Amino acid sequence: MIERLQHITQSGIADLDHLQQIEAVGKAGVKWTQLRMKEATTDEFITVAIKAREITSRLGMTLIINDNIEVAKMCRADGVHLGQDDLPTAEARRILGDDIIIGRTCNTLKHIEALKNDKVNYIGLGPFRHTSTKKTLSPILGLEGYSRLCPLAGNIPIIAIGGIKHSDIKDLRSVGVYGIAVASELNRSDNIQNACSNFLKKLI
Repeated sequence: MIERLQHITQSGIADLDHLQQIEAVGKAGVKWTQLRMKEATTDEFITVAIKAREITSRLGMTLIINDNIEVAKMCRADGVHLGQDDLPTAEARRILGDDIIIGRTCNTLKHIEALKNDKVNYIGLGPFRHTSTKKTLSPILGLEGYSRLCPLAGNIPIIAIGGIKHSDIKDLRSVGVYGIAVASELNRSDNIQNACSNFLKKLI
């Protein structure tokens, strides 16, 4: 099942490392997390991912690994999220198996068209607005961009990403967005329990 609320971990959170972020949102009822460690070595990534797998298994969460096929395989993750420059979907499935969840990042019509016969489980479409989470940001889509691109994805669930707040959910859902991916709005919240609860309620 592709969850409507997808949590993404991030570095640079003063009080919470990646594992603590996963634990916090998991205890707050979030059922999907993506471990994103762009600056880590593969060995560092694997070490954290194995511990993340233990936490997500205990809390009944889906664990997605950002970009790294080797890490996903080593920690027995539920899936992998791949960017435009990462391994082709077919090759990722050959390595990880047919049952693995594969999501891919998209920003344009060309990207979406390329995935229609690619057997991806979901599309991460964005950014919705400016976000400091990513160093290299694709062109901002805004609500108009989603309203134009969502219908072109067919039956592939669209997950909106990029600076999304509680107040954006109604409008995004109205143009065909299936769910959202959130990092800072959860990880940097003063009350993660309440932040998660507010997002989950609006996504029902």
